[in-house]
Amino acid sequence: MHLFFSDRNNSAFLGYTRFIFLFLILGVFNSVSADNLSTVDSLKKALVSSASNSQKISLLNQLSKELMDVDYQQSMHYSMEGLLLAQGLADTIGIMDAHFIIGQINVNYSLNYQKGIEHLLEALKLVRKTKRKKTEMSILALIGFVHNRQGDFEKAIKYYKEAISIAKKNQFTSDYINYSSYIADLFETHGVIDSAIVYYGKIYELEKQQQFLDAKPIPLLSIGKYFQLKKEYQQAEVFYNKALNQFKEAKNHRWESYTYHILADLHLEKKEYKTAIENADKGLALGEKYQLVKEILDNHHSLSIIYSSIGNYEKAYQHYKAMNVINDSVFSLERIKEIVGIQSNYEFAMQKNELELVMKEKVMNNLELKKNREILLLMSIGGFFLIILVVIFWRGYLRKQKINEVLKDRDELRELKMEEIVNQLNQELNRNKLVQNQLEVSNEELNNFMYRSSHDINSPLISIIGLTNIALQSDSESERIEVLKMINTSTSKLHKLLEEMLVATKVTHGNLKIVQVVFSEFLNEIIKELKNASYFSDVKIELLGDKNLKLNTDENLLRAILQNLIDNAIKYKNSAISNSFVKIHWEYKKDAVEITISDNGQGISMDQQAKVFEMFVRANYQSQGSGLGLYIVKKSIKKLGGEIKLESEPEIGSVFTILLPNLLIKQMEIQS
Repeated sequence: MHLFFSDRNNSAFLGYTRFIFLFLILGVFNSVSADNLSTVDSLKKALVSSASNSQKISLLNQLSKELMDVDYQQSMHYSMEGLLLAQGLADTIGIMDAHFIIGQINVNYSLNYQKGIEHLLEALKLVRKTKRKKTEMSILALIGFVHNRQGDFEKAIKYYKEAISIAKKNQFTSDYINYSSYIADLFETHGVIDSAIVYYGKIYELEKQQQFLDAKPIPLLSIGKYFQLKKEYQQAEVFYNKALNQFKEAKNHRWESYTYHILADLHLEKKEYKTAIENADKGLALGEKYQLVKEILDNHHSLSIIYSSIGNYEKAYQHYKAMNVINDSVFSLERIKEIVGIQSNYEFAMQKNELELVMKEKVMNNLELKKNREILLLMSIGGFFLIILVVIFWRGYLRKQKINEVLKDRDELRELKMEEIVNQLNQELNRNKLVQNQLEVSNEELNNFMYRSSHDINSPLISIIGLTNIALQSDSESERIEVLKMINTSTSKLHKLLEEMLVATKVTHGNLKIVQVVFSEFLNEIIKELKNASYFSDVKIELLGDKNLKLNTDENLLRAILQNLIDNAIKYKNSAISNSFVKIHWEYKKDAVEITISDNGQGISMDQQAKVFEMFVRANYQSQGSGLGLYIVKKSIKKLGGEIKLESEPEIGSVFTILLPNLLIKQMEIQS
């Protein structure tokens, strides 16, 4: 569950006729509650009669907020008008509010993440100059959601945690609950169920302490998800229905539709297929009536899975195909790149501002330093005389120490043997602790490997099973061919994952088998194999080194190292340039070979460089791999007793420097 947008990447937005579109525009206000309609009318009257432009800005932004859940197109009109007026008057608060509202509409309703992130970052820059912590929290959480939708899990967590930190520091309990639910949703969506239950559990405990008095509907959904993950379905349904009733009373059609989608998933899990279909149909109908794109996506996804589960593959495939319309428009690679670029520009501007502040502070420090030098000169003169006094007293102290040492010699001789025994015991204890720590690290790594690998294997298997059933039921030859292509893609991913898991296991537990290889010939064999890849074209490979150099090492581990690094350099080339290259240089250095693999590809950001060698970490948002490649590289080099260093810069390229010992030569030296 996502509190801004469900993280289901499959949905479709069915087109509407002009008649229905006009009907919705004219009829949408009929769904507004009496209180809301009264507020909107009052704001409109105040706007017409207002003589002050600053007051108009505030009224326009308030109108936009009131209409957002009812008619987001009207809401966008008022907020854009407010932004233009605020910019003309240089009204910082008005500009900030308008940017935030426009960002919300683009992210939650029209799903234009590029526009959304532009406005949200402008709002964040302005809000940090004010003391409006609640607004800052909301902006941070929404930016975190956008990063989550674009596949940047780490950055999403970062922004969510910033929002939670502000809520906790300022004792905003309700906000703390809301943002905890966002992180819980994120973990649940990515399959980190234990962490999700922890965060959902915090929300449940906080509301339970208050006996669920005045509990808001969003936390109620999170509590329902908490019980659903614990398989306590009856309790989950109780909380979901409480939230649904509150959304209905408030005429909040977006959240009402989303809750029907959540209920559909719950009943599907309980295998109550008829009830699941009824809920998803209700959610889809609401989404289509009020043009709620993301809710249409959510409920199409639920219906696709439900019909597939009961064997109605024709309907399942209809909903599956419908989902591609929205996915193609919202999650295109071009849009993701644009959003990453906007975020990078913002972060660069913030760093530039920080640098200017540092320079100003440096000027002030220089002035302060000049004053301090004068004081230091006076203190130095006084210190000189103080040192003379200290030397006099120190000599007297040393004389006393010599006398005391003579007296202590006898006691020390008696204690010496005891100290040796204690030292030996301490050394043994430290060795045992080191072994224990190594075992704990290995155990944790094994648990992580088993959990993540089973999760990654399960996903393509489920896809293959579902697509196979669709192919068996289909009468269309072209449709069967299309499905078989999808099955082939999933099977290839599964085969690649299993191969890499096998290599990772051999690296960790296999024995070394040292042989002599001619490095240049070995390298050419690997490059020849990689040339069969479709993405190999338009990349120039340069080999620089002694063609006769021989290296004594484990052949399988060396292949794993070179194959992964060269494949990554080719696969993640920079498509924006035409002269992509990979340079491989090697030379002999003191019983070891230094290998440098450099490229001018996409590069790796600084915050990801420390993590790229960890298990199942994907440093690139475009990566479709298992996340085991660089983990295998690091493990293989470590097992050979070597070292690896990474230098990289986004859009510039990467340089991997490896030092591998000539193992057989070292063994001969030891034997001789």
